Amino acid sequence: MIRTQRLLLPGLLFSLALPAQSPATLKIGTWNLEFLGADGDFRNKLPLRDDADYQKIGEKIRSLGVAVLALQEISGEAPLRKVAAGAGPSWQVVLGTSGAWDDGKTAQSIGFLYDQKQVELLQAEELLQFPRELEGVPIFHRVPVTACFRARATGFDFRMVTVHLKAGQKKPDEQKRRLEATTLHDWIVALQKTQGEDQDIVV
Repeated sequence: MIRTQRLLLPGLLFSLALPAQSPATLKIGTWNLEFLGADGDFRNKLPLRDDADYQKIGEKIRSLGVAVLALQEISGEAPLRKVAAGAGPSWQVVLGTSGAWDDGKTAQSIGFLYDQKQVELLQAEELLQFPRELEGVPIFHRVPVTACFRARATGFDFRMVTVHLKAGQKKPDEQKRRLEATTLHDWIVALQKTQGEDQDIVV
């Protein structure tokens, strides 16, 4: 299930080359927002973010010039709506439903923030068909989310996948990451072999 709503360090930015007949480019990126909206001390004893912080994050996103931004570590819809409002009235959000902690109030959900002036959302899906356990190991606490977009200026369409693999440096963490990455790889390979499937995919 996907929740779709209206809606500090920059993440990675990429530029997609649009069709040959057009010199235009479309900028996309990804940003791990570090427990955006969490009400506990999860950010190395940094103060909790307030409304002014959400506004500034939204303004920063707008200044990056991205059309779509993949997001990680979102701790609820309300703070993300505030970020979207800071980015501007044309910004919309797709947010996955997984990633909740056992405490019932903290989450690390993933999703997308996108500018409707630049792109149209064609389809979005949380990949809930992915296994949650492999080889006796629990995986995908944060289930990947995929979305397809079309550039309004050119009609160029593409698929993005946002994922937050298991963090940590211990052997069990490495095993979880390997299983998650392998599962995602196999899904993408199968997707690319599907007749009629667009080959423009960014993870």
